[in-house]
Amino acid sequence: PVNQEGMNFINCKKDINGKMELVANYHILKDLIFKAEGFFPNDNMEASHISYEIMKEFKDFHVSAKTGGGSYSLSLMKTFNRDLFGGFEAMWHPQIRDFIFNYGFKYNTGNHTLIGQYIPIAKKDAFTLGYINRASKQLHLFSEFRGGFEGQSETALGFKLRFNTGMVTGTMNSQLKMSSSIQMMMDQMIMTMFNTSMDFQRPEKPITFGISLSIGGGM
Repeated sequence: PVNQEGMNFINCKKDINGKMELVANYHILKDLIFKAEGFFPNDNMEASHISYEIMKEFKDFHVSAKTGGGSYSLSLMKTFNRDLFGGFEAMWHPQIRDFIFNYGFKYNTGNHTLIGQYIPIAKKDAFTLGYINRASKQLHLFSEFRGGFEGQSETALGFKLRFNTGMVTGTMNSQLKMSSSIQMMMDQMIMTMFNTSMDFQRPEKPITFGISLSIGGGM
């Protein structure tokens, strides 16, 4: 389903507001992967969220177990054929003391990809539908629709342009929020990424800048 052989890496991202994200991915064995993620919105460690995940890959499916923030989940993703794979996640949520089931799929046909996701507990993003058009080897165009049970919805359009030593990504959503990023490979082991975002509906809100450093992974 997801071939990540050799992709051991550490990624750290921080913006000018002090918000930081940290991701580490390590192959314990060829088909056994450990992943840790941390989200730190400010200097208050009590507001941080840290999760741990271990995933085992098989010939045509993989299973993973994840814990963090008091919740526990078990997921399975299966390849049905060369174009379609999908699966589910069973998550124990401590606030409602019950299991919640999330579902997702990905379908490829030619240069087109369709992605879907359903998360019933998410009020604003309960369902997501995405489309990717691989216009060329260098240029990918994509769109995404998110909706919730309370009537909220959001649409985003974007592009991803690859070149020899990096990649440029840009998005604009229906709330007039724009984001862009530039990724550059410093060498075979180190990648830097510069991010910026702007809210055109709230021009008084400052532009956000961020920088990310990844060691050991590729683009």
